[in-house]
Amino acid sequence: MTRATDARWRALAAIALVVATAGTAIADEDLPTPAAEDTPTPAAEDTPTPVAEDKPTPVAEDTPTRTAEDLPAPAAPQVPAASPRRSADPVAKGGSLPPAPIDINAFPPRATRPEPRPLGVEVHGFAALWWIPWSQEAPGAATDTLRLRFAVLRIDARPAPKVTVLARLGLMLPGSPLLDMAAAYQLHDTVGLTFGQFRLPLGASATTLAPQLVMLDRPRYVYAMTKLAFRDVGAMVHSGPAGLADGMVHYRLALASGSGRLGSGIERPPGATQYLIAGRVIVDAGRWLPNPRLVAGLSYARSRDPAIDSGMLAADRALAVNTLGRTLVPFGDKRVTHLAGADLTLARGPIWAQAETLYLRSHATDGAAHAEALGFSVEAGYTLPLELPLELQVAARGERFDPNLDADADAQNIASLGLNATTARVRWSAFISAIRFEDAATGESQHAGELALRAAATF
Repeated sequence: MTRATDARWRALAAIALVVATAGTAIADEDLPTPAAEDTPTPAAEDTPTPVAEDKPTPVAEDTPTRTAEDLPAPAAPQVPAASPRRSADPVAKGGSLPPAPIDINAFPPRATRPEPRPLGVEVHGFAALWWIPWSQEAPGAATDTLRLRFAVLRIDARPAPKVTVLARLGLMLPGSPLLDMAAAYQLHDTVGLTFGQFRLPLGASATTLAPQLVMLDRPRYVYAMTKLAFRDVGAMVHSGPAGLADGMVHYRLALASGSGRLGSGIERPPGATQYLIAGRVIVDAGRWLPNPRLVAGLSYARSRDPAIDSGMLAADRALAVNTLGRTLVPFGDKRVTHLAGADLTLARGPIWAQAETLYLRSHATDGAAHAEALGFSVEAGYTLPLELPLELQVAARGERFDPNLDADADAQNIASLGLNATTARVRWSAFISAIRFEDAATGESQHAGELALRAAATF
């Protein structure tokens, strides 16, 4: 075959590949539902591992409308989307599949400017079903053998070039199903404004969308130390999807009521000065390295909350989960709560790894009551280099959660190992976990186990 003929065949093959993969990605969000309080492990809220050298596989949910609310730290997307955009520096898997698309929101790309979405409205969905065939009694252990972990409907609207509107409904949530209802105005790549009910920038795991979570869940301490659904009502200033310095830096700073989602949170007394501020900065340190993506993140939140004391403990606890620190803090008193976090994420070819820690401190403003908690986790995923019609990923996580640093025997240690099998829109997962915890009554070390089978799909 002549060199010219060979070039024509390659050109035709490239065109066919583009046509075959054209489409719109779909995926959706994340939302916690109490299990270990909010967890799609009891986790909540989102898995192929990045197949591109330094870009994770995207979630459709993030492809449509770029809002600051959807700009978490680097994640390892798990439920693939139909076919978002191509990455600027793709690496084809096995030399036969098309390059993996990027997910700007989950893992800001290097010097890759997002393409504006056409004006109009798009609807997406995400659902996940959990089956727990075996579980032993332990703190935070699953109580339902079968349950609908996620059922989220997302609506994206772009009425003007610089204006986007995002609405999400979490149909599996108790009380109000409203997750998000926010409008964003992107003044410039460096500055944007979002108003309404949105996801707070509370750390790497909390800002990663449910379909992108490696294990379709988060570490248990993430749920216990933050707040239900990670949502609140207020205003947020943030960088644009392209970020600053060619995508090297992204930031978010939010001021919210601290009461939680509309229709499910606590009511502030008239004239109350309670509030919540939260900020997050991520830096793509990997841009100075030859191949891997290495992203570092820092988060901080401060919440000033009123006392929750109706005389009915169960009702008070149900309201407290909508405030920062949930039931770990002295919610029966007026209090100030601080939450600080740090995380580091690495993505290189088929390897993805993330380490995160959160520290919580809360004290009553008119008394001696106080609380401190600490959580830490390390997780990783490796996509097997196999030529199969589906993608297989081995994933593992180790986590430690001490809900009360003043107590001697209440820490929990959890190790999980499992497998993800992902096709175009569906992911099947199987994970087994070993839990070691201290018995509250005797102080003795106890062990328990759990097997979880999960299925997730985008539509």
